[in-house]
Amino acid sequence: MRSGSLSVRTRDTAYLRVDFLEEKVKSSDIKLPPEPTPLETAAAYLAIDPNKLEPEPLLISLLILLGPAVSGQAGDAVAAALVDYLANNPKMILARFQAEKPEVISDKAGSFEFVDMSARGCLELVVRGEKPVTLMVKSPRAVGRTRCRE
Repeated sequence: MRSGSLSVRTRDTAYLRVDFLEEKVKSSDIKLPPEPTPLETAAAYLAIDPNKLEPEPLLISLLILLGPAVSGQAGDAVAAALVDYLANNPKMILARFQAEKPEVISDKAGSFEFVDMSARGCLELVVRGEKPVTLMVKSPRAVGRTRCRE
């Protein structure tokens, strides 16, 4: 799985590879353990200053960190909707991950509504469907906050 592709329904997904993410981490000042797992690589990428992040590697990191957990806890339909939402908005997700205090936004996608409360170094989404699911990924840059918007 270290170099496997991630499954998304978007046009150009050639960059959605763990080895691409690993190259980005290695080109920064972040150290990886020998033979890093995809989770270790994704977590290492999020340790980079948010202003130095790029949309595609951020997307890969978020998909690695959230995908399996969301699928296991909330089901495949929510996971597929999340993948589509993130993959169709990588530049917006990056801008929110870099912003100090962006506005809360809401976006409807099929039978799901995404309420995005992300802020610098922290992704926080509420996915409203059959039952609401709150998702959060905090980078080391979001230390000290319980929620993204604090």
